[in-house]
Amino acid sequence: GDRFTLDPCIPGDWKEFSMEFRFKGVLHRIRVANPEGVERGVREVQVDGKKVESKWIVPAEHGKTEGEALVQVTMGRV
Repeated sequence: GDRFTLDPCIPGDWKEFSMEFRFKGVLHRIRVANPEGVERGVREVQVDGKKVESKWIVPAEHGKTEGEALVQVTMGRV
């Protein structure tokens, strides 16, 4: 496909984590913040500082076909 989704399921005591994921020629540097200490639930996703309206990441929609993208995920009650 042309997209991937972010829907973490983690222990509630994890306050943050990060990972790197290469997809469609773009290195996605993903940072997940969990300020409410939830185990599941995505409140907001940003790609390079711009809010994404869903959990789906489509690199071409964000102008990325190469290089790197910073993805910030904020977990919380939705």
